[in-house]
Amino acid sequence: MGIYNGPSIYNQGGGGGGGGGYHDGGQIVDGDFMKVENNAVSSYDNTSRDPINFYFEPADGEVINSIIELTTSVNATINVYVVKNGFYYLLGNVGGDTVTAGNDYKVNITGDSYAIENVSNSPTLEMVTIEGNVYGVLKVGSKYWIKENLKGGTDHSGMSYFSRAEVENNYMGAGWRIPTKTELDNLRTSYSYKDLLGSDHWYAGWGGTNASGMDIEAYGYWSGSSISRNNEAALFPYIDNEYGNTLNCMSFGKDSVSYGEGFQPVCSYTLRLVHDV
Repeated sequence: MGIYNGPSIYNQGGGGGGGGGYHDGGQIVDGDFMKVENNAVSSYDNTSRDPINFYFEPADGEVINSIIELTTSVNATINVYVVKNGFYYLLGNVGGDTVTAGNDYKVNITGDSYAIENVSNSPTLEMVTIEGNVYGVLKVGSKYWIKENLKGGTDHSGMSYFSRAEVENNYMGAGWRIPTKTELDNLRTSYSYKDLLGSDHWYAGWGGTNASGMDIEAYGYWSGSSISRNNEAALFPYIDNEYGNTLNCMSFGKDSVSYGEGFQPVCSYTLRLVHDV
């Protein structure tokens, strides 16, 4: 992908649209453009628009280093923009680059250039060994998920629970990590709610089919002295990328999921891990 044709966008002073920038006289709105977080990984599964327009708003002096993971359901043109001082700067070649419906892509943005990589034909991972334990793997869009709760934490009644300190110290390693809220949303919209729930144990009477293989079970969390919400919910930590990449918890209940449960320092939780394809 070509470098942006003009002076670096990071040195633009907001002057009259020089260096290839232009002003369209209006605002970027969600209906036409999708805002991407700077210096982060963002996922957009089954996007059905053409063109697909992404944009960033870097702070003064901030250099973008981001990845967009995309599955598109239409043949489309990809455009990547940076917004600075009211001007829209198109990165790469004018006219963008085309993607094909049903494929998985990574859009890698570094500085004022970007490249698109088709990752659809990457070898499919079926099993993985993490810290000596073997897990089945489910591919959802451009992500791999382990299909059971992570082992290796503190054992309580046969299940491993992980403290905040263990999660914050990147216990997983080797590219496996706790998911972001966006990634959890993509998982939930890829399967029916019941198909994510386990078909035995606590969820036997809840209509769980486990058709996804994710086998989510209501093991609750360790409160510091006992297991709480056992037989009521599965609670998993996640990175809340909608609110400053803070650490939070979500809850799978009988019929629905809720976010923002909080991650109490004295408590421990079960973990599900995700990996980029």
